[in-house]
Amino acid sequence: MKDDLNNIRYRCFILKWLLLWVIFSGWAFAQNHQELPLTHLTYGYYGDAFVGLDPKDVQVSMQILLDGITEYYHNLVKVKGFVFDTKEGVLQAIRSKKVDLAAINALDYLDWGKKLYLDPLAVGLRNGHAGYAYVLLVRREDQVKHLKDLLQNRIIIQDVMLQKSIPLLWFKTELLKQATREKEIHMKNFTVDMKPARAILPVFFKKVRACIVTNETYETMLELNPQIGKQLKILKKSPVFLDGIMCLVRKMDSRQREFVLDNLSSLQKFPKGEQIINIYKVDHVVRYKPQFMNALLHLIRTYNELSKKYR
Repeated sequence: MKDDLNNIRYRCFILKWLLLWVIFSGWAFAQNHQELPLTHLTYGYYGDAFVGLDPKDVQVSMQILLDGITEYYHNLVKVKGFVFDTKEGVLQAIRSKKVDLAAINALDYLDWGKKLYLDPLAVGLRNGHAGYAYVLLVRREDQVKHLKDLLQNRIIIQDVMLQKSIPLLWFKTELLKQATREKEIHMKNFTVDMKPARAILPVFFKKVRACIVTNETYETMLELNPQIGKQLKILKKSPVFLDGIMCLVRKMDSRQREFVLDNLSSLQKFPKGEQIINIYKVDHVVRYKPQFMNALLHLIRTYNELSKKYR
C-alpha cells in the first residue's frame, strides 16, 4: 500500500510539473509574440507573376499557406490572400492599399513602379537563378536556319498572356536583331499556353512549327519523354530573365520589413510549407537584389533601340 501511495505521489508530481511547463510555455510564447512586428498581413497574387503557375493552383496553395501561418503563430498573426484575374483588379488593390504585399510580373513592376509605391522585397530562386531562361524549339528535320523563317507560322509561348510576355519580348528582340521590320511581326501568329505539354507536344506532332518554353520545362519534358530530344532541337536560348517579384505595397519600418522577408524566406517552417515551395516551383525565396533585373533591363533597352530602327 505504501508503494501504491508513493506511485500516486510520483505521478502527481510529474503531472504538476507538466502542467506548470505547459502554462509557462504558453505564457512565454504569448510574451514573445506580443512584440510581433505585424499582426495583420494581406497578400495579393496576379496570374502572370510567375511563369508556369496555374492561378487555380495558386488559389489552393495560398489558402494552405495562410492557414499554416495562422496555425504557426497561434492566431496572433492574421493573414489574408487574394488571387486577381485582371491587371485592373490588382492595380486597384495596390492603389487602395487593399493588399500589403503583391506578387507581380517584373515588367509590371517596372511600369507601375513609376507611378505607385512598390518596394521590391523578395524573389524566388530556381537552380540558383532568379527567373527563367527560355528556349525556342523546332523540329530537327525542319530546315529552320533563321528566326525570320518562322515569321508566317504559329508559335506557342509558355505564358499566361501575350500582353507584357517576357518570352515574347525576347523573341521579338531577336527578330529585330536580324533586321526584321516591326510591322512584319504579326501578333496573330502567337498563342499562349502555360501547360508544358500543350506548348511542346504540338511541335513534336508537327501541328505547330515552333514553341517557346522555359529551359526547365524543356528539361523536365525530356526526362519524361526522351523522344522529344531526338525530334526537337533548341534553335535559340535566352539569358535568365526575372519573372516575378514580391513587392511591399505600403511602407513598413525595418522590423516589419524583415519580419515579412524572414517568413517568405523560410516557408518550410510552416505546416505544409514544403508543399507550397514545390507548387511555386522555387528552391527558396531570397531578398531582392537590383542585379536580378539587369538582363531584363538590357532586353528592354535593346528592344526599344531596334524597334525605332526597324519600324
